[in-house]
Amino acid sequence: MTVNISGQVPAEAQNGMFAIEEDWLDDGTPEPVVAIVIIERHGFKFDDGKQERSATMKFRHIEPLLGVKDAEAARKLLDKACVARGGVVYRRPDPDEELDIPEVDEPSLDLDTPLEEQSSENNVTAGPWEPSVDDEGPAAS
Repeated sequence: MTVNISGQVPAEAQNGMFAIEEDWLDDGTPEPVVAIVIIERHGFKFDDGKQERSATMKFRHIEPLLGVKDAEAARKLLDKACVARGGVVYRRPDPDEELDIPEVDEPSLDLDTPLEEQSSENNVTAGPWEPSVDDEGPAAS
């Protein structure tokens, strides 16, 4: 399945980015903006020949959070959702901030023994986030 993002942005009534347009047109690089967005599916397609599904998302509403307090609260929610999904936090969190980051057991590496001689329990397998390839190899494009 493929998911694409539409190149269209919402009209001015649903796009608060117009309020900070001048900041983005300055010569200096502006600071990143924390925003709240509503995303919806814009289209869906099924290719019978390839047996593939694809969808297109569009941004329905975008509002930058210009208040420092609101932006900080949204950033904490973003970090929490990212960690819950198993992702990586975009920025280094504040040392006083508590995030529920799960413990990870790192596999031990045996660099002295050839792979053929190592037991299968020491070999690292693909995680659920990595694509698997069946015995016939990847599907032809």
